[in-house]
Amino acid sequence: MIFEEIELKWIEFYETPFPREAYELDELDLVSIDSFSAGCISVYVGNRGKLDGERRDCLRRCVSDLEQALPKLNGETRVYFDKLMSLSNIVLNATE
Repeated sequence: MIFEEIELKWIEFYETPFPREAYELDELDLVSIDSFSAGCISVYVGNRGKLDGERRDCLRRCVSDLEQALPKLNGETRVYFDKLMSLSNIVLNATE
């Protein structure tokens, strides 16, 4: 996938509202996972396809957390975090 396609996917995702139900899942810190993932992806886009090692590691941890969280999610929350995990994996694959 070329950078411009990733950038468009990011813009589309960025405009998606955070699901209200995600605040109610006490056992999962979805807000932090979202914030850290979005921060790393935003840096990747802002740096035109470059991501430093520290942020790659952070994004890998977020993907790992999402892999554990996704089976516990439903509805709009599941769709939102599926998209976030997909985009995170695309960025990781593009930077390795």
